[in-house]
Amino acid sequence: MTSYERMLLVLVAGALTVVSGNQSHAGDPGLSVEYTNMTPNELSDEASKQCSNTIKEQLRRAIGPVVHVGETERRQRLGAADRSSDFMSWGRSQIVLDDFTFVVAVDCRPSAQQLDVLLVGRKASVTFRLRDQPLGTQRLIWLADDISLRAEAMYWR
Repeated sequence: MTSYERMLLVLVAGALTVVSGNQSHAGDPGLSVEYTNMTPNELSDEASKQCSNTIKEQLRRAIGPVVHVGETERRQRLGAADRSSDFMSWGRSQIVLDDFTFVVAVDCRPSAQQLDVLLVGRKASVTFRLRDQPLGTQRLIWLADDISLRAEAMYWR
């Protein structure tokens, strides 16, 4: 490797360090997430719990504090306690963010190769649906990183 290539590598690595991770700005109270595992109890198994926890922990690393809110409480807040409402149809007008920057709701079923994610911020909401794809740890980390990037883009836009 030439000295030019080494210097270029150092500059690229430095630039990536500056633009990656949980960035703070003057006056920024910090980003935070209210997280709900929406996988129905009767369809939840150890793999689905691990799937949800992988996403939650990656969001914690990428965005900041994550507070868990149970499915029943989430539905009660929305007046949808009877489970007839598909959480993927919930929008910004229905979800109150309170002190949180984002709400993330996840239904993860690795055995069915199915993943639904709802991300709601103050300015926008995004849904992710993955079907017929293996939900391994690396794919879940990649997806959580994508959610984090979209959340930060929503926040700073």
